[in-house]
Amino acid sequence: MIKTFKLFVGGFPRDLEEVELEEIVSEYGQVVAVKIVRDKKTGISRRFGFVEMAFKEDARRVIEMLNEGTIDGEVL
Repeated sequence: MIKTFKLFVGGFPRDLEEVELEEIVSEYGQVVAVKIVRDKKTGISRRFGFVEMAFKEDARRVIEMLNEGTIDGEVL
């Protein structure tokens, strides 16, 4: 089993899609997976999710660069 580094990401805009979140995070390293948590009944984003990074250094870089950052005016 390959070890990955899972990060919680929250506070992003409700209309942000997984592919967009992956594009943003991939600027800082190799992304393994992205999952936005959605309401089971409506399918609407709950404004948080998880990003798995391939390397610990990449995960740290994401935290350093995006923590308290903004996406479309919403603070992460």
